[in-house]
Amino acid sequence: MFKPFVGILLILLALFIAYSSTFNVLYQRWITFDESLSHGLLIWVLFFYLIWIYCPLPKVENNLAVKSVAIILLVVCSLLWFLFNQIQIYILAQVILLPILFFAIAAAYSFGSAIYLLGPISFLLFALPVWDHLNNLLLDLSSLVVGAVVHWMGIPALVEGNNILLPFGSMLIADGCSGIRYFIVSIAIAYFLCCINGYRWSHRLLVLVGAVLLGLLINWIRIVILVVVGYTSEMQSPLIADHEYFGWGLFIVCCFPFMYFLPVVDRAKLAPPYAAVNVKGLALAIIMLFAGAALNVFLEYDPKAEAKIRVADYLSCSLVENRTQWMEVTVPSGGLIEQGVLDCNNNIVIHHAQYQRDKANDRLMPYFARLYNYDTWVLQSESEQLFSGQAVNVQYFKRLNSSQKVVRLYWMDVGGYVTASYWKAKLLQIPARFSGKNVFSIVNMQARCQSDCAQETDQLAEEVRYWLDRKLED
Repeated sequence: MFKPFVGILLILLALFIAYSSTFNVLYQRWITFDESLSHGLLIWVLFFYLIWIYCPLPKVENNLAVKSVAIILLVVCSLLWFLFNQIQIYILAQVILLPILFFAIAAAYSFGSAIYLLGPISFLLFALPVWDHLNNLLLDLSSLVVGAVVHWMGIPALVEGNNILLPFGSMLIADGCSGIRYFIVSIAIAYFLCCINGYRWSHRLLVLVGAVLLGLLINWIRIVILVVVGYTSEMQSPLIADHEYFGWGLFIVCCFPFMYFLPVVDRAKLAPPYAAVNVKGLALAIIMLFAGAALNVFLEYDPKAEAKIRVADYLSCSLVENRTQWMEVTVPSGGLIEQGVLDCNNNIVIHHAQYQRDKANDRLMPYFARLYNYDTWVLQSESEQLFSGQAVNVQYFKRLNSSQKVVRLYWMDVGGYVTASYWKAKLLQIPARFSGKNVFSIVNMQARCQSDCAQETDQLAEEVRYWLDRKLED
């Protein structure tokens, strides 16, 4: 038992050293009390416990060809990490660590041993920020369910987007109210118990589905209770301002029966023979694990400065110092080299922002959580439309508790590659990065609607076509 455990610890130590830049990013998230990853360090503690109880490993001998496949796949995953790290797609660089760990164990021991440890390895997924991308979906789902329940209960409330307007004030279902923390923790607890009990994968699926429903239900109950308390107390209850501990208390009360009544199964113990530590195989796996990390060290270099892209040169608008925008555009500040507002007359205002990489570890494209203030505006519809062969994102907004509407068009330029999709822009960093392009820009056009926004959309489309035609000429 002890020798395989030490071998896996050595692989993990090599993993921490080789991919320290990625682990440093994760560590900063783990020590920050946020909605989705404040439990990250605890996940690692539980992971080491799972590895301990899963040892010894089954003895499954692989021939040279199978061992070679494991080594090749380990190197491929390591090189993929290098690619993701170079273009600063950190989420993929973090996720690829799990296949690297899997194939390192397969190379050091066997594929059978790696598959045997697939449960504990998969448990580390709860320490990665892959769940962040569910936040907006969970937020919208919470708003929809809570709004329906509030109306069913007969409480006089106007629900617009994530805002609930009561007779005595309004309540915002903010990012922290998406319930993502309860969602992740409930699934993580259920998965840990599945690993401890040694459930089959079909049984694990049933338990995880129950944990998903429980995590969602807890958050919905929490928000409904807060709405009822806010309505009955005329928004004077202290629970409205400070409900962090209330949420976790409700979570414990609801989760304890779920955990208590899960069937306890004695995890089947392996019968001898056990896998022995192959020192040469372990050493080779650790060496190959450093492939991408070594390449990252030798090929890392600071980018060259580029000339700024003057958006005003491609539009029939004039750059102004100050102009009140109907809908404020919020962009990240890191790497920002220029931003401004253009006055196009005819009810059109354009905001543009440009970013440039100065150092090798800088992002080419910053992270955009939202480009609008959802405390004030509700996104009513969104679509991609083609203008002169170029896709542009078209969005329609309504101000909360108002009849005011705004239409917005935006697109992104990633090192000369233009797109309207955030995810396509992330992928376009790959050709931009390796072609030496280091400037990213985003253009937001908006117009205040007088009626159905059709005329204003046409006006914005005309500016887009004008911009595209001028840019193609260059």
